[in-house]
Amino acid sequence: MGKKISFVYGIFSLAIFITLIVLFVTRLGAVRRSNMESVSTDFDKVRRIVETVYLQLETFDSVLFRDTSDRIFRTFPDLDVLVVYSYDSGIQYLRARDSSLLAPDLGDIGAIKGVPRYSYNGFSRTKITSSITFPRRNSYIVEGVYKVIGEKELYPLLRDTVIILVVFAVFTAGLAILSRLFDRGSKGSAKPRMPPVPDAARHAEAPSPTCMFSPGSGLSWQAHLEKRLSLELERSAFNEQDLSLILVKVPGLTKGSEDYRAIAREIQGKIAFEDLAFEYDSDGYAVILPNSNLDQSIVTLKNFLKTLTSGTKFLHEGPRCGLSSRNGRLVDGARLIAEAGMALGRTSSVESDRIVAFRPDPGKYRKYMSGMGAPVNQP
Repeated sequence: MGKKISFVYGIFSLAIFITLIVLFVTRLGAVRRSNMESVSTDFDKVRRIVETVYLQLETFDSVLFRDTSDRIFRTFPDLDVLVVYSYDSGIQYLRARDSSLLAPDLGDIGAIKGVPRYSYNGFSRTKITSSITFPRRNSYIVEGVYKVIGEKELYPLLRDTVIILVVFAVFTAGLAILSRLFDRGSKGSAKPRMPPVPDAARHAEAPSPTCMFSPGSGLSWQAHLEKRLSLELERSAFNEQDLSLILVKVPGLTKGSEDYRAIAREIQGKIAFEDLAFEYDSDGYAVILPNSNLDQSIVTLKNFLKTLTSGTKFLHEGPRCGLSSRNGRLVDGARLIAEAGMALGRTSSVESDRIVAFRPDPGKYRKYMSGMGAPVNQP
């Protein structure tokens, strides 16, 4: 169910992002069209001013025309280039706010014949052209390059888009937190009916109230094993991952001895951190391996035992190990401890029988739990 909800929400999120993109492009296009109409009106005013000044002096090379040009560029801030030219005599006047807007090969302005060339982005700027004709005089072309999309237009569009994205991100985070809390609450109120667990599986040494870990080994207290294992099982079920439990006993080993502490250090350094490794009875250890199925855990255990027996002066009989795993089931810590304990009880001093795994069948387990079939597999 979690994966289905995540998939649906992913499709919903993608739709939101596509809608934002379409909305942004639509608004940007509307702003550009509005600015195009505005600069067209401005250019008509500029054309009339150029025509009026030329009629007074009949030349574009005058102080009056240059002063008029200064006023035009101050009055119309979106005007970037103003050009007056004719097809016969070439460019009569040219002014640009930025030389990069002109073609790099423009060369000598006075020698240019025909149409001037520009270098600008066709979306953010536009060129407007008009002609002016004087009776018994020359005809001229007036061109203006205007900015139609700039920072002042982009800022509100980007600001609104970012605000929507932030709101959506906060909503998503809140929904994820509520979903997880609801899921944990549902699991806590609908725990599966469990078969009775032997009292031996619940036996634990009372922890010290002043520390989380046993000072005799550096590992977690056995009394914390069942609760921590149940929490890890819930987390694994939520993430649809596997989890394994290993119980290790070394015949003749005494808790608190130097050998006991040495093996505990080896477990911490090579298999699990101290919060997932526990003391177990007076001569053993319990190790939780999250996101590890039964076969992976057996390989991990065998590799560890090889380094343990070859790298230390082992004065005791070889370790005996029992394993069990979640294997797709909804089980609690007590159940998994009982299963691993049953597997541990099947071990012997024979080398080939020192590791025994309880391999549950999820289908038979569900039938057993619902009272419809035979009990789960034995190790």
